[in-house]
Amino acid sequence: MKRLFNGYNTKLFYCLFYDNLLANLSFLRKSKTPFIFTLYPGGGFLFNNPIVDKNLHEIFSLSNFKGVIVNQYATRNYIESNFTIKKESIFLIPGVPFNDTVYLDKVNFLKEFSGKLKILFMAQKNMAGGKDKGFDFFISISKILIRKGYDVCFEIIGNFDESDLDSQTDQSYYFFHGRLNEDQFPAVLNETHMIISPNKPFVLKPGSFDGFPLGTCVIAGYFINGLFLTDFLEESHSTGWIDGYNFCKLDGDLDNSCNKIILYINNREKLKKIALNAREKVKNDYSFRNQIIPRIELFKTILLS
Repeated sequence: MKRLFNGYNTKLFYCLFYDNLLANLSFLRKSKTPFIFTLYPGGGFLFNNPIVDKNLHEIFSLSNFKGVIVNQYATRNYIESNFTIKKESIFLIPGVPFNDTVYLDKVNFLKEFSGKLKILFMAQKNMAGGKDKGFDFFISISKILIRKGYDVCFEIIGNFDESDLDSQTDQSYYFFHGRLNEDQFPAVLNETHMIISPNKPFVLKPGSFDGFPLGTCVIAGYFINGLFLTDFLEESHSTGWIDGYNFCKLDGDLDNSCNKIILYINNREKLKKIALNAREKVKNDYSFRNQIIPRIELFKTILLS
């Protein structure tokens, strides 16, 4: 959603997402107000899009442009390769702010990883079949696990429902929770054991991509779920997400992905360990200390310069 800013007395303008900055660009041109923004995936930002590139060229050339925060190495590399901009104007802060204070006393640390395995899919459906988020791939995995006789069920959060399953799918294995508010997450995520998130870049539209991990995976990890994720832009290599330690990397091949998942189904202690390691990684990387404090210090530096 584009948000317009109507104030004229601020010493520094800051916003999230390309679309929000674009909506306020006229004000920034006229007022000469110093500005900085966060260029997250989504929000109108696309790789190799002529219109987006043209606008970013203008934005980065404005005299009152003071910097851009990015949370992806892929975004930083794209900016450095395609625009005339000082490297010291690009501020990389991997991850996103995550307010865990609402969940501090709501995590089930006694979660059992024995018995029926509850596998989570959690995403917004943006297109038919949810292909950009890998819902079709998730369903293909689920059918194989059911056919092989594993004691599993599938919990789905988001705007998916039974109509997203084909007629050959046994619906009794699937539980659709719909969209949930953040205060409703603990009841489901404290009961699930792993999340499968096989999202793909450049599927929703040319140049589109997601963050890594998705925000849904961050919160699932906080509630001690093993993270089974694709990483087509290879963000994990630079951010300390280690395949087999704090997440399991899926390569987009159905057989390979199923085999990796089955290894963890058959070794619940190993699954529990990567789930606990994922939680520690989320708590550290998405903390106030590592997300908000660097932004505050950056704003102070700009205001004092």
